[in-house]
Amino acid sequence: MTLFYDPLLAKLIAWGETREIAIQRMRRALTELVIVGLPTSQPFHLRVMDDAEFLEGEIDIKYLERAGARVLAAPPRAAWSEHSRCLRRWWLTRDMTDRRLAV
Repeated sequence: MTLFYDPLLAKLIAWGETREIAIQRMRRALTELVIVGLPTSQPFHLRVMDDAEFLEGEIDIKYLERAGARVLAAPPRAAWSEHSRCLRRWWLTRDMTDRRLAV
């Protein structure tokens, strides 16, 4: 992939009857999403899903200015990190003919 690719590879949307349900669904979708081969903002978005200010729903256009550094500094959930590592390892160790590749 060159430097000239479109950074919007995909759009992930979650819906729920309530804000809490939508956030739970988005958290799950972000946790299960596997993208390999290039860096993504997936860990950042998972941290946003855990941010107290975001969860309270008291956000506005300046949310990232206020919370960006705090969200970036927050440690990732251990469960997500392990799940992500396992999925990425599985994906990187298989190919279309189901041969195992050394990683």
